[in-house]
Amino acid sequence: MITLSTFAALVGVILGLRLTWLFLVPTVAVVLVAIAGFAIMHRSGVDWAMLAMVSAATALQVGYLCGGALRSVIAAGRTKHLRLNRQLEAFNKRAV
Repeated sequence: MITLSTFAALVGVILGLRLTWLFLVPTVAVVLVAIAGFAIMHRSGVDWAMLAMVSAATALQVGYLCGGALRSVIAAGRTKHLRLNRQLEAFNKRAV
């Protein structure tokens, strides 16, 4: 269960860094169908299958949220860096 949640969170972070929220909905659906299939194959109880589904879906969404926040931080750092470069270039032009 912990491995499943960790993997789902990492996939969520990758989705949050690279893609929009429209990719999150089908990804959650695919994960839920896959977990249901594994639960049927291994004859798990319904309670364990539902717990795994909720855990994976929650971890995927929290990972997506963290990835989106990380993407915003990276973008803010890039714009700050670009702004500093522009200010430096303007200063160098005035100094010459």
